[in-house]
Formats: sequence, structure tokens, C-alpha cells
Amino acid sequence: MKIMIRKMAFAGLTIALSLTLVSAAQPKALSSATPPADNPTGILICGDSLMKILGIALERDLARRGYSRITIFTSIGSGLVRLDVLNWHDQLRSLIERVTPEVVVIHIGPNDNQPIKTADGAIIQQDAPEWAGEYLQRVKTCLDIMRGGGVKLVVWVGVPDMRDPKLQAHVDRISRIFRSVILDYPSAQYCDTQRILSREPGKFTMYLMDHDGRPIYVRGSDGMHLNRAGSEMLAHEVADAIEKWQCLQNDSSDHETP
Repeated sequence: MKIMIRKMAFAGLTIALSLTLVSAAQPKALSSATPPADNPTGILICGDSLMKILGIALERDLARRGYSRITIFTSIGSGLVRLDVLNWHDQLRSLIERVTPEVVVIHIGPNDNQPIKTADGAIIQQDAPEWAGEYLQRVKTCLDIMRGGGVKLVVWVGVPDMRDPKLQAHVDRISRIFRSVILDYPSAQYCDTQRILSREPGKFTMYLMDHDGRPIYVRGSDGMHLNRAGSEMLAHEVADAIEKWQCLQNDSSDHETP
């Protein structure tokens, strides 16, 4: 397992797409983007290796919109099945206590296509019905931790379609779990990457077409990760969702002011 907190610069990419929203180690350093105008809303961006480039692209996009308190935490090879590798429940508690974010953007799931070990030591194979129930509870625990820690908005970034058929079946399965859990949490939104990064949701594609009919490659050569263009495209959609939420929060505060 490799844990990273880092900052890099990426140039922006603006492409109009629709976003479907359905309502173990400590970080070594904080990664803070410099905004043109200071917005005090704290944002935590965290997840597995797919969040590495995506998180950096999102940090840059949010910084251009004036957000200044941005923290990125990524752990390569981690997930919710192997909590012995990195216990995401404990990690979320630690991160939230340290950086006190109002918003959390999280991506977890591709590494979880494996048997799951329960608290009592039982091993459940991933094709067993009980696997989904145990996994659902772990997702709920993540959301409960964030809600209990004062997080006002959770953007759960879904896993994109995968080239490998077996991994794609896993993605479809956990995507259904994510959607079902998110419905019970009004403060959470589900970012459907399958609709954003695939020409046909549920089917892997390496590229999308721009408005001029030219292909834009959005996936890495491994058929799993996003490339720079795909990360920037998805980051733009997530940043739009955060900004929309922020506007609603501001409007609500204005109406409450006597």
C-alpha cells in the first residue's frame, strides 16, 4: 500500500457534459491550493489511486473558484474490503478531526473485488449475497462518520466503467450499493462517473467525442484509471456540484438573516 498527499499543477480543460447526482498512516502534509479569492469552506478530497490525478485536478479547479482550504489524501491499493491494509473508517475519523471539512469528496471501490472478512472472522466470497450486505454496512459507516464529524456535503464519486469484464461486473455491483445508500443521506450526492466518462453507461470506452466530433481520450492505457483529460473533465463536474451546493447554502443563510 502506498499513501500519498501531494499537489501538482494541471492546465484546465472545459468540456460540457451532464452530471447525474443522486441525492494507514496520518497525512504527512496538507496540500493547499491558492485561490483568487478566499473561500473558507474546508474541502477534503480522499480515496484510492483513481483519486490521485483526479484529486489534483479537482484541487486546481476549486482553487480557480476561490476555495482555499483543500486537503488531499490518497492511499493506493486501499478500499473497504481490506480494512487491515488501511482502515478507512479510522482514517476518515482522523482526517475529519484534523482538517474539519465542510465538504468531503471520496472515491473508493475498484480494489474491493475480493472476499470480505467480517468482524467475527468469517470470510464471505464476493459472489455471495452476504457480501453486498457487509459492504453496504461499511459504506454506511463511512457516511455516518462524515455526518457525525460535521461534514455538510459528501460527494461520493462512483467508480468508472472498466475494460476488464470481471472488474466491470464488480463496478456495476458496488455502484448499485452506493446509489442505494446515498438515498438515505440527504447531505450526500452520488457522482455517476459511468454517465460522464462512457459513451454508453455500463460499457467501457477509452474516449469521448467533443463538439466537433473529435475523440478525446479520457482513460489510462491500463483500462482502469483516468488520464489527465478524463480527470479534469470529472473534476469540473464535481466542482460544479460543490459550487451549486455552496450557492444554496449562501442563499439559505441570506434568507435567515433578519
